[in-house]
Amino acid sequence: MLLAAVMITGCSDKTLPDAQISASQSEISQLNGEDNMYNFKACSPDLLTYGGSKIRNLYEDKPSEYHSLFIGQVLSRFGEPDYVTEDNENLFSKAVSVEDKNGKVVYLEIYYGPSGPAIGGDVSSEECRKAADELAEFIMSAEPKDFEYKSVYEDFGVTVTMGVENGKPYYQSDIPADLV
Repeated sequence: MLLAAVMITGCSDKTLPDAQISASQSEISQLNGEDNMYNFKACSPDLLTYGGSKIRNLYEDKPSEYHSLFIGQVLSRFGEPDYVTEDNENLFSKAVSVEDKNGKVVYLEIYYGPSGPAIGGDVSSEECRKAADELAEFIMSAEPKDFEYKSVYEDFGVTVTMGVENGKPYYQSDIPADLV
């Protein structure tokens, strides 16, 4: 599982178009107020380093449809993932640069892993933890983009189909009810 954060400046050319970045900054300002503003941008996964770990989950203790909602929201905010697999416990990853109002940059990973929707990075960094919390708010405030992914949940050997259609999330699996 890729999880990480590192203090490197700059980002690759895999960023949102300027119009989308400006809209994102405006939305972030509304979410965070004047006291703690971050700018989130998709960036190259090469900027992540190994050795980070999960900082937080999103939609923890929510029905499975929220997992689909999360993915649709990430797609809406940051575009296509850096990778998508058919392994439900390593479904996708998206690298994000997070710049605070003073120009300090940290890198986080948005991913769907064994614990479901999550944000990873340097858990020992207070800045990364704060940025992850703000990033979670930013993601969860987005309208989801339509998509569909099929994956295999290897623990049970079953297929999972998740997605968003016309803004409505769905999650289907053939996991027996007594195993959930």
